[in-house]
Amino acid sequence: MVTKFVKFACYSFILWMVAISMQGCKTQQPNVAYFRNVPDSLTKTVLTKAAPFKNPLIQSNDVLQVSVITLDRDVNDILAAGTRMANPSGNNFSSSNPAISGLLVDEQGTIELPAIGKVKVAGLTTFAARDTIHNRMEKYYKKPVVNVRFANFTVSVLGEVNKPGPFTAPTEKLSIVDAITMAGDLTVDAKRENVLLMRDSSNIKVFARFNLTSSNLLASRYFYLHQGDVVYVEAKKTKPSGNDAVKSRNLTIVTTAISVLATIITLILTRN
Repeated sequence: MVTKFVKFACYSFILWMVAISMQGCKTQQPNVAYFRNVPDSLTKTVLTKAAPFKNPLIQSNDVLQVSVITLDRDVNDILAAGTRMANPSGNNFSSSNPAISGLLVDEQGTIELPAIGKVKVAGLTTFAARDTIHNRMEKYYKKPVVNVRFANFTVSVLGEVNKPGPFTAPTEKLSIVDAITMAGDLTVDAKRENVLLMRDSSNIKVFARFNLTSSNLLASRYFYLHQGDVVYVEAKKTKPSGNDAVKSRNLTIVTTAISVLATIITLILTRN
């Protein structure tokens, strides 16, 4: 009777130890999906109200690329030389964001061009600035073709992304999803429900937060970014600490010890 009780106790101990070791080896799979509230359906189209896009306005310290082409090639060379001035702001960027060249919008909101002199562009879209420059150029040159775009449409993405840093966008229509894509997507430790946007607006700091797991993000007035915006991705509170390697090593040692102990008990019970 005693022997049967001992065998039962030993077997129970082995099963308990195995269960503990298996529980310790389990890893929780993080949920990293975006727009989780959109149903997965092949028969129903999901419609979400999208935020309207507004062309950004030119501000002081912006750098503009201005090109003017006329019917006179000699004049074109002069105009091109006057619109390719080096950026005097002295900004240095990484290899993925080379130094910017163009015309700096001064504190008075103006740029200076050959023949027509200073032009007020602050507060205008690039399309309105193009029309303003065209009207001024038309007084001196026949059928000028003018193009204006931002040379420094740069946003910064920081925190739990794979490639944090400043990024120069090829277009003015840049969404927060586009910015995160340029930053190599979020890491598995990123807090997708609370992404922070920081923006300078008329010398006032504006803060907005996004929930990337909800399709309501698409309707946010801050969905499209402005030049100079900073996106910060917070880490989860449950992000693994630097002691994880030590914990993993200790778990391996404990699991190995349990296995050895279980083997020894099994051999003893088998002999009996």
